Amino acid sequence: MRRDRMSEPVEIQGVVPVLPVPFDADQSLDLAAFVEEVRWVTSRPVDGLALFGLGSEYWKLGDDERLVLAEKLVESVDGRKPVLASVTDGSRFHAERFATRLAAMGVDALVVMPPHFMGPKADKVIDHCRAVADAVAPMPVVVQYSPAYIGVSISAETFVEMHERSPNIRYVKVEPRPPGPMIDAINTASAGRLRCLIGQGGLTLADCRKRGIAGLMPGVAVVEVYRKLWDGLAAETVSEETWDAHDRMVAMMSHTVPSMDMWVASEKQMLAWRGVIDRTVLRDPSSRPEPGFFTYLRPCFERLRPYLDEGETPCAR
Repeated sequence: MRRDRMSEPVEIQGVVPVLPVPFDADQSLDLAAFVEEVRWVTSRPVDGLALFGLGSEYWKLGDDERLVLAEKLVESVDGRKPVLASVTDGSRFHAERFATRLAAMGVDALVVMPPHFMGPKADKVIDHCRAVADAVAPMPVVVQYSPAYIGVSISAETFVEMHERSPNIRYVKVEPRPPGPMIDAINTASAGRLRCLIGQGGLTLADCRKRGIAGLMPGVAVVEVYRKLWDGLAAETVSEETWDAHDRMVAMMSHTVPSMDMWVASEKQMLAWRGVIDRTVLRDPSSRPEPGFFTYLRPCFERLRPYLDEGETPCAR
C-alpha cells in the first residue's frame, strides 16, 4: 500500500542507487528497458531508488522524457521502496513547476541541484533551493553539493540557513573531494538537524560511515556490494570479509570515476554483463571510453561477482 507522503514523510537512509537511463541504438529513449531495469533494482537489497542524478545523464534528457521516466519509475516501484527524483532546472520558475509535477506523480523525496550557470550568489542559490522545497513541503528535500561538477562552492552555514528557512530541506548530498570535512562541518553547524548522504561510487564510504552519514547514493550495477559495505562498515570491528569487498570495490571504482562518461559507460556495461540491459548506448555528445578501459574493467567486475545475487535478469527471460 502506498505511503501517504504528506502525513508520513519518508526517511532517506541506507543504500539509494541512482538509475542510469537506457537508450536505443538510435539514441532514443528505451522506455521498456528502463522499466525492466527499475523492476530489477527494486528486487535488490536497496533502501530506495533515485533518478535524474549525474549518473542518469539528466542533462541529455528532454522535459517530456523526464516526465515519462518519472511516471514509469513511480508506477513500476509501486510504493515498495522510496523514490527520489532530482530537480536540475537552472531557473527557479521551471524548477518549481517540475518539482510540483513530480510530487503530484507520487515521488517520495526530491534532490535539488543548486543553480550554477553564470555563478549565482549565495542568496540566489538559497532562494532557488527554498522555492523548490516550499513548493512540495513537507516532502523531504536533499540539496546536492557537487562542486567539481557544478562549479559552485557552498558553505555549511548556507545549508543550515536553507534548512532553518525551509525545514523540509533535511539532507545534503556531500560530494566535494574528500567529503569528510564538509560532512563534519554540516553536522556541527546544524547540530545534527541536517543529515548527509554521499555518492562518488562509495570510494570514501569507509571514512564517511564513521562520520554518521544517513546514506549512500551509488550506481546500481553492483549494488549488492554496497549493501554489504553499508552494513559491514557500521560494525565496531569490521570483518575481513567486509574489508575484502571494500578493497575490490575501490579497485574498480577508482578506474571508473575520473569522468562522468566513464562512470555512466561502466554502469551500463556492467548491467549488460549482468543481463539487465542489452544496450550500453550513451547519448551524444559523449566520450565513450576506448576499448582498453573495458578490458581492465571486466576483471575488476568479475572479482565482485562472489558478492552479487545472480538471480533472474530481464535479458535472460
